[in-house]
This record gives sequence, structure tokens and C-alpha cells, in this order.
Amino acid sequence: MSYRNLRLPFLLTFILGFPIQIFATNYYVAPVAMYPNASDANAGTSLALPFATLAKAISKANVAGDTIFVRSGTYTVTTTIRITKLGTATKHYVLTAYQPDLLNADSRPVFDFSAMPVAGGNIGIIISAASYWDIIGIVIKGAGDNGMLLQNTAHHIKVEFCSFTRNRDTGCQIRSGSHHCLILNCDSYENADLGAGTTSFGGNADGFAPKLDVGDSIIFRGCRAWMNSDDGWDGFLKTIGTAYPDGMTTILEDCWAFHNGYYWLDGSTNSSQNGNGFKMGGSAAKDEAHNFVVTRCLSFRNKAKGYDQNGNAGSMYLYNNTAHSNGDYDFGLNSSSVTYAPGAVLQVINNISLGIKGATIRTGSSVTKLTNSFVNSSTSTNYVSLDSADVTVMRSLDGSLPDLSYMHLQTSPPSVYIDAGTALPLVTYHGAVGIPYEGAALDLGAYETTPVATVSYTFTGNGNWDDASNWLNSSMPPATVPAGTQIIINPANGGECLLNIPYTVSPGAVFTVMAGKNFRIAGDLNIAN
Repeated sequence: MSYRNLRLPFLLTFILGFPIQIFATNYYVAPVAMYPNASDANAGTSLALPFATLAKAISKANVAGDTIFVRSGTYTVTTTIRITKLGTATKHYVLTAYQPDLLNADSRPVFDFSAMPVAGGNIGIIISAASYWDIIGIVIKGAGDNGMLLQNTAHHIKVEFCSFTRNRDTGCQIRSGSHHCLILNCDSYENADLGAGTTSFGGNADGFAPKLDVGDSIIFRGCRAWMNSDDGWDGFLKTIGTAYPDGMTTILEDCWAFHNGYYWLDGSTNSSQNGNGFKMGGSAAKDEAHNFVVTRCLSFRNKAKGYDQNGNAGSMYLYNNTAHSNGDYDFGLNSSSVTYAPGAVLQVINNISLGIKGATIRTGSSVTKLTNSFVNSSTSTNYVSLDSADVTVMRSLDGSLPDLSYMHLQTSPPSVYIDAGTALPLVTYHGAVGIPYEGAALDLGAYETTPVATVSYTFTGNGNWDDASNWLNSSMPPATVPAGTQIIINPANGGECLLNIPYTVSPGAVFTVMAGKNFRIAGDLNIAN
């Protein structure tokens, strides 16, 4: 045996004693119309020589931790894009818009499937049996079926700052055991199974649909669904033989559903188009449990109900939600002939509505109703604005919803709903325990009002109003006290406050005479309204 052969086992042991590291790779995709150098024949690992299609980049991303950057522009696609690879808890696959391209939300890359035939299975993007993918900042438009479908136990998928529009079925659907997924700051709108190429009548295309045989722990946070031909959210079940006999749980936080149940093309509707804002479960036999937790959501001007039980046999928890002017009940939580799952409860706490039919809520030992206000009216002084004209405006680049005054509580004079709620210290919200608030207590409805800073003047002396020395720290109120101002009359023991000049108190100001104190009016006191 040679000397060289004697050394070989030692060398192999030395080499194999060290782990082989495979490093993650960045891939780039760009539309050929804007970047002529884009080609699937490229290596795709540089901005200068990107791939031309997303499908190619996905096929090359084979190492958990790989990132696919998608340049802005429109990509015309006619076949389904499939994602099936497994990431890990510490190394996610990332598919994201290329951030330097984003001037605003309208500059996100668009995958336009409008040339795809209308047919079941002609889905835009399918995420199937995949795990630990973050999909950020893309638009899916015009698919022949769902815009995006999560299926076959896909799990730990985050879909963030994406839009699904004008697809020929639900914008984003989650089913077949998919679980532990987060849909964050996404919009799904103008999806419809109506018109050329289809024989359906609009009763399938929802904005978002965690439905049929969906798995546990699906979270929607900061999402909007509008002008979909069926519902904003639909949780209807067909789960015979499900692995979740006590029900699976879907969580919605800070979500908006509005104008659903209409065809985006002409505003028409028919009996097939349900038009609920949030359809919380249901099944053909009204015996399947789809637990829903709905917190600080807003549902308005939908064709039918704002929040709909729809025969759900599971637990439903509705905390601090707002409804306005829905075509049917704003809160429809009183389904008949339901066979409830063991232990199923209904909690309806700190919710408000303003509309034509108000609320219908079942009664019983399993039902908790606390500090709600359901008003049957078209007007109210409790809100800053009832005008929803700007609710579809563009999101910020961080994905956040537009900051509007619609259905926010009036602070001047203060709404009766401010600081009127029940504390919810054990409710999980945004992943933390307890729903936070800013005043003395939780407000009612979806929006917590920041307390208005109060300017305070206190009369502590004895004698005339217009003598600065009679006021605490010689700080005397102006001739017309503005909103948000507090005046406290608390003269020294045995003394009095004499209003010896004309004075005006504006709406939103607080004028308090302390108990047992003397306040005498010699001039004019005008209370403005």
C-alpha cells in the first residue's frame, strides 16, 4: 500500500469534520418592457442582468433564506405561478418588491393575469405545502380564478402590503389545512365571478376567504376588502373529517369591509351576491365551528350585514368594532337552528353601530354583551364624520391604512362613547395581551381617541373675575374661552367669584363650580352652542 493511500482516510476525516455552508442568494426580476436586459437566460443574481419572469426566479431559489427582488412595472402572465418550497423558522424565503423602486403604493410591481382564461384552477399564484415565505409588496390582477391561493397545509406564510384586484374569484383564499399565516396590510377589491367567460352569478368572489377546510390561526391585520361581488371576508366551512373538531380560529384586527355585494364594472347586484362585510363561518348544516376573533374592525355600506354569524357553530368574539349603514343588520349574530360546538361562546363587547337595522344578537348563558351601543338612525353627533368618500385612498409605503376622520369619535364636544368601554386586559391584540387605551377607559368602537389636552384656569381668590390675583398663578382665562378649556370656580373659604364682565363659554369647554362654592353673575354669561 502506498504512502498516499495510507493518508487518504485521515484527509477525508479532516475535511468532513467541518460543516459545508450554503449561503443564501439574492435574485432579481424585471419586466422586459422596461429593462431590455432582463432574460430568463441570465443568472438573475444582479440588477444589471435580472430574470424576466417570477417563475424562473422561484425555480432558482432553492436555499432557505434566498430573496427574490421584483422590480416595479407590469408583468403579463398567462400561467399559474407556483410556490412549493420549505423555508425554516430562522431562514425565510422572501419575495419582495424592490424597495428603491417604490415611490408610492401605486408603483408596486403588478402581475397581470388578465389574458388567462376564466376557469377553475386558473389561479394567479398558488402557495402549496410551502412554509416560511414572506411575500411583500406585489399586486395580483385579473387571474382566471383566485388571485392567490394558500393550500395543502401551507404554513407560516406572511403576505404583506399586497393587493388582489379584478380576479375572477376570491382575491386571496386560504384552505385545505393551511395554518399559522398572516395577511398584513393587504387590499382585495373589485374581484368578481361575473361577466364574459363565466356562467356564475357573482356569489363566489370574496375579498378574503379563509374557508372550506382552512386550518388554524389565520390572522388578517390592517386589511381592506371592498366592491367584491360576494363578501368582504367569507369563512364558510366544508370540513367533513376535519382535524379541528373544536373549530379552527381566524383572527381579524383593524380590518375594513365595505361596498361588498356589487359588481365593480357597473355597480349592479343580484340575489347570488351575498354582500356581507365579515361573514364569520357557517356551513350547510349549521354545525361546523369556525372560531372568529374580530377586534377594532370597521364594516360599512355593504349590501347585507356588517358582521354576520351565518350559522357559525363556533365561538365568536367581537371587541371594539364599528358598523355603519349596512343594508341589513350591522351586527347579525342571531342565526337560527345552529348546533353549537361544545363550549362555544359569543362575546360582544365595546361595539357600536349606526344604521337602519342595528343589531340582532342571541341571548343565553353562553352570550356576553357589555357596553355596546347599536343605534338605528342615519345621523349622530358622536362622530367627527359620516363621509366615507376617501376610504379607498392609497396606503402609505409602510402599508398602513389612511388616517381618516370617518367614524372617529367626536372630541368637541366629547362623544358619549369616549372612555365608556369595558376593560379587556386578557384579550390578545397585535400579539400582545390586553387592548390598550389612552383615556380613563377604553372607548367604544374601532378607534381609540387621544385625549384632548386641557387648558385649565382655577379661580381661588375672593372677588371680581377680572382681577388676575384671584386666579391660580395669576393665570386668568381669555374673554372667550375656547373648546378644550376647563374653568374651575373654587374661591377661598367664605369667599365668592363675581362675574363682573361679559363672558362667553364656547362648545367643548368645561365650566365647573365646585360643591359648596359661591359663583355670582353680575355681568353677562353667554353659553355658545
